[in-house]
Amino acid sequence: MASVSILAFLIFSQLVILLSAQNPNCPISFHCGDLGTIQFPFADAQHRDCGLLVIHGCDSNDPSALKYIQFDNAGELFQVTGVGESFVSVRDFHLQEKLLSRNCDAFTHNRSLDSLPLINSAIVAYRFDYENSSVIRCNRTVNASFLGSYDSKYTGCPGYDLYLGYGGKRYPEECSTVQIQIQNYNNIKDPFSSAAAEITVTVQVSDDCSKCHYEKEGQCRLDTNGQFFCATAEEETGKTLLVGATAVGILGCLMALAFFFKRKFSSNSAIFCWKKQDPTNPMIDEFLQTYEPLPTTTH
Repeated sequence: MASVSILAFLIFSQLVILLSAQNPNCPISFHCGDLGTIQFPFADAQHRDCGLLVIHGCDSNDPSALKYIQFDNAGELFQVTGVGESFVSVRDFHLQEKLLSRNCDAFTHNRSLDSLPLINSAIVAYRFDYENSSVIRCNRTVNASFLGSYDSKYTGCPGYDLYLGYGGKRYPEECSTVQIQIQNYNNIKDPFSSAAAEITVTVQVSDDCSKCHYEKEGQCRLDTNGQFFCATAEEETGKTLLVGATAVGILGCLMALAFFFKRKFSSNSAIFCWKKQDPTNPMIDEFLQTYEPLPTTTH
């Protein structure tokens, strides 16, 4: 019975924890060190259920401590350099190393930020914003008659040339835009000095998710088929209570069975003890059958 009581206590404890977890008590905004105030769709690590993207490091005692963000559960961490109502600016450390080492791979598409799982879903859509992207990569065989519309040409990379200048200018189909930020136009002739390892990611929350969060105070979720649903506290509490009631019912049956078998075992033991004969009785019966009862004598 002691083990059953312990099981009952554990089930009750877990039920209380589940019920309290259904209502995360999400604040409207969170303080995140030198990044200032952040709000939905972002959240800090202590309130990860209150947002779609968690910024780590907000709870550090040092306001200037580095902050990081992860765009998928098993993905790479990126340093956060700025955050707004619907965007976050991050730094790509791998790209930064290539720029500092003057590696031309910095101007190809195999960078960490290019491999981010920025997909559209029923909850949120991500988009890169290269507002100041003005680097064009062209094979050396391309007629560069359009060079006059750009401010600089860099020929230090093998197999292609880089054209730098202000964005929005036309270029041949054989060329491609390098998705990279330009932050220093004072040194436009050097792409490694003018380019930046930062990128702004726009976060666009779907209408359904916005209504779920702001109107229903729920949490945006996807089911096993990738379909959106709004997990509200009332619905989750109802599911938890159903599971809890089922567990309590099973527990009650187990306790009743344990009590029944304990009573039955105790009764059988008493009867067995009552019926149990003295081990010397059979020996006396066998002696009397063999030698007949002894005659009584008087003295």
